[in-house]
Amino acid sequence: PRRRKVLFLLTDGYPACAYPYRAPGQFYTWKQQRHWEHLKETALEIERSGIEVIGVGVGTDAVKQFYKKHIVVTKVEDLTGTMLQQLKDVLVPNAMRRA
Repeated sequence: PRRRKVLFLLTDGYPACAYPYRAPGQFYTWKQQRHWEHLKETALEIERSGIEVIGVGVGTDAVKQFYKKHIVVTKVEDLTGTMLQQLKDVLVPNAMRRA
């Protein structure tokens, strides 16, 4: 069987100091944009090293912006079931599940 390395990254939203709130008429700051770009670059670098990255947004869909593979968990109480299902999907190949 093929060995896989998987990183599940749980988050409650945007990178620290980079929450996307802005008042009407204001622009995102350079610092906010740089944090976002750094996170995207880091995720890609990890993937290039052979580690599969799955972003898990808890109560947020911000993960869609930062991770190719992502899961959104709307309610915290759904986190356990969702994570167990994802672990099963990662650890048990499709062919074994059908058998």
